[in-house]
Amino acid sequence: MDPVSAVWTFFMFLYFSFSILWMTFFSMYYVEKQINSHDFPWAIHASFLMLICIAFTYAAARFGRHKGKAEMLKLRRFAEESTLHCEKKD
Repeated sequence: MDPVSAVWTFFMFLYFSFSILWMTFFSMYYVEKQINSHDFPWAIHASFLMLICIAFTYAAARFGRHKGKAEMLKLRRFAEESTLHCEKKD
């Protein structure tokens, strides 16, 4: 089973989305503190939630990488054997 590029693209989309949201929420919190406003008391909590989402995304990617390691080794072995086999024919 080969790795599907759409899966890794989805992980990068999640990293990008959560990172942008983290920067947005943290900026809202920081600006609120600078101008002594209390319009967005939830911003710091949302910021920490985005960091947790980033950590879960990272953990899921690492788990998927670990789970697919055996298949990737088979694929690599097949690629090396087929390449070496073609070189010996010439």
